[in-house]
Amino acid sequence: MREVPDRSPADVACELARRRFWRDEHERLIGSPPDWPGAALPLDLDEALAHALVLVLSQLPAASRRPFAEAFYDARLGPPSARPRDRRTQVARAASIVLEVFDLIENPLVHDDRVLDLLQGAAQGDDLTATPAAALEHLRRVIARIRLDVDYGDPANAEGAAALALAEVLDPSSDVVDVKEVLARSAWAAVASWEPARVLAFLLAVDRL
Repeated sequence: MREVPDRSPADVACELARRRFWRDEHERLIGSPPDWPGAALPLDLDEALAHALVLVLSQLPAASRRPFAEAFYDARLGPPSARPRDRRTQVARAASIVLEVFDLIENPLVHDDRVLDLLQGAAQGDDLTATPAAALEHLRRVIARIRLDVDYGDPANAEGAAALALAEVLDPSSDVVDVKEVLARSAWAAVASWEPARVLAFLLAVDRL
């Protein structure tokens, strides 16, 4: 009996991208496929990046998915290292992801120097609980503006996806920043706004964090 060769991670990623799950505008940003993360183990990525890669592939024309996935794996530095579990490091990783798409937020009431300073500080591992009172009050107003903006709640709104990722980093909806959601929203904002080459560079930058 002829042996069936193992499929490459790029092959598996493209197969996963064809699933109906990725057509759900809300679930693909905040949920996971029913057999996740087991189905994504052959991708040799941590769960958040595996989700983001398949999400991006699902938004590309079918003919360009395989070349994109192969380019991603060809350019990777290697298999994933163990991801730190402590809260501050997770926040730093999530903040670094959002910094990659921060310029997609065009609203000057959200995209300003004080918010950028806080995001950069978080990416460097600063303790956000030590934020000065005036900056904290400004941040509260910005976060409220993001979460109350009806347009930002539209899952097809790329700027809104980036803004909601920002909100999750600087004011998480639970005690722990949801890195997978942050990366999914950021990846969606990227693939909805940029050419594939720049989206590829984004995913590789995240992989190297």
